Amino acid sequence: MSYILPIFIVTMYQFTIDHRANPIWGTKNWQSTIWIVAENRFLDIVEYVHYYLHPTFEEGYVESFRRDANFRAQLTCWGSFDIKVTAFLKSGNSLSVEYFLNHDQIEPTRPVIKFQEVEQIQIT
Repeated sequence: MSYILPIFIVTMYQFTIDHRANPIWGTKNWQSTIWIVAENRFLDIVEYVHYYLHPTFEEGYVESFRRDANFRAQLTCWGSFDIKVTAFLKSGNSLSVEYFLNHDQIEPTRPVIKFQEVEQIQIT
């Protein structure tokens, strides 16, 4: 008699968002850079990231495929606003979070997103 045993492998991940902004002297604009903060094992499963911008932007989003730079993206803006950040995973899934891009705040609030992936294998 043989048995097939299912085994579940659960991998836990977490990430957050960070940004830096510098004023563009002589204007009311800011040069902002936004990126994902995570361990390499999370960054390795991300294919690309969309940063959905405020409706006043002509382009609706900025995307980054720059894994080597933590999916960093740059934009020029004149004020603080909410950005929807969506990480598209190589598995076909996606994860989204709202982030407040605030140029007046020295230490921004960084939401921590936690999730898990479950893989099932069988041993005979």
